[in-house]
Amino acid sequence: MDLAASMVSPSGASTARLVDVDGSPTLQIVDDASGAIQYSAPASTSEAYGYGVNWSAGDQLWILGPDQLIRLDGTGGSWSRSVIDPTETDLIPADILALLK
Repeated sequence: MDLAASMVSPSGASTARLVDVDGSPTLQIVDDASGAIQYSAPASTSEAYGYGVNWSAGDQLWILGPDQLIRLDGTGGSWSRSVIDPTETDLIPADILALLK
């Protein structure tokens, strides 16, 4: 069951979706060409941002939270996860900065 609307990456290569997996909210990134799940991890919500999942240019997926930002970068079918300090504005794209409260 989808917990939120699926979001297609800017390039159209991947889709981020929030689904219920055995009663737990889960973020999945799916390769649109093959349908394979390339990334799957538990998801949480915050009062300020909800699930806070947003694509940015370069097919980076950002997860907004009240105390930290998480950036997921996809390369060659695998995704790396980086925790970004929200005060390090030089590391955050303008479209994501505009969403921060």
